Amino acid sequence: MRTSACFAILFVILSFVSSGFAQNMEITLKSPGKNARFVSCGDIPFAADVVIHSGTVKRVDFYANGARVKGVTQAPYEATWQAVADGIYEIFATVTDTDGAEFRTDSYFIFVGAVQAGDMIINGEFNCALLPWRLDNYVNALSTVTIVPDLWLTDDSSGVIVEITAQGDEFWAVQLMQPFKIKAGHTYDVTFAAQADEPKLIYVDISKNYDDYSQVHSATFTIDEPDIYGPFSFTAAADDDNLMFKFVLGGNTIPIEIDAVRVIDRQWTSIRSPKNPPASHRLRQNFPNPFNPATTIEYYIEKPSEIELTIYDIRGRTIFSSHGRQDVGWQSYTWSGATDDGQRCPSGVYIYRLKTEDGTLTKKMQLLR
Repeated sequence: MRTSACFAILFVILSFVSSGFAQNMEITLKSPGKNARFVSCGDIPFAADVVIHSGTVKRVDFYANGARVKGVTQAPYEATWQAVADGIYEIFATVTDTDGAEFRTDSYFIFVGAVQAGDMIINGEFNCALLPWRLDNYVNALSTVTIVPDLWLTDDSSGVIVEITAQGDEFWAVQLMQPFKIKAGHTYDVTFAAQADEPKLIYVDISKNYDDYSQVHSATFTIDEPDIYGPFSFTAAADDDNLMFKFVLGGNTIPIEIDAVRVIDRQWTSIRSPKNPPASHRLRQNFPNPFNPATTIEYYIEKPSEIELTIYDIRGRTIFSSHGRQDVGWQSYTWSGATDDGQRCPSGVYIYRLKTEDGTLTKKMQLLR
């Protein structure tokens, strides 16, 4: 009985010590706040409060999407994450003491740029340099990737062009990629803007970043005219946070332009997005489309406001512009396929943009001569 009592007392003591040790440190992430929004390519301030009851803090680390982005070894526990690309980031902080014990905060999301709800791609508009994208060349391939500020594949002007000097020995020899992860049972929709000087076959792959690096999901596209390609949809069979999202571009030396890469997690949008978000203004697809010689653009104004309707060519040059104050309701404008000074526009893809006091909407149309 005495032995059993001793063990019971020892168990209680050890439990108390263990519990006390587990509460030895506390960390709170003060900045950025939950669901905070930041401008594209801007800096994000990190700050944490740490309470330690005994011992010494060794370091505080700040994480985004599972990767350590900054570390601090002394108070105040503050750091700046610089030039952060568009995207949705899951952030948290950890504190480690000199004995090696580590504790972390709960994680939550922040948003950078005009990112769409549920978009799993980082820097899909290529607004903030290239990272986390990278271009890899294999088996004698030689290619380069260049950010073009005025590519104008979409209403956001920047994009990339991949130029291939040597196509390599395999179709998969040229790959533009970034890290990616999926969750079991979630369905994802892939879209992107692209164009090529002549028809170019490419693959869009979700591939393992380990073992045999095999495809988990894949689709083929033939790229030619400037357009939004997709959606390519797939449902994940299992969780995997060690994948790569890839454009597989080998097999020929045809250059390709890419922009507006998006992979939308449907479950994210169904859980976190309002079912009926309010629409302050609407822009319809022009009709007819394609068109020759004229087409009509319709849009809805919710309240009296100054509007500007501008038409650009695919390189971002202003072709036509109309502005003025308009009343509530549906409005329309018929474009004759001519510039402001009456010159006929050639065949091609054109971008029309409606700007009001509430924001901007953009669509594409095609003129056929």
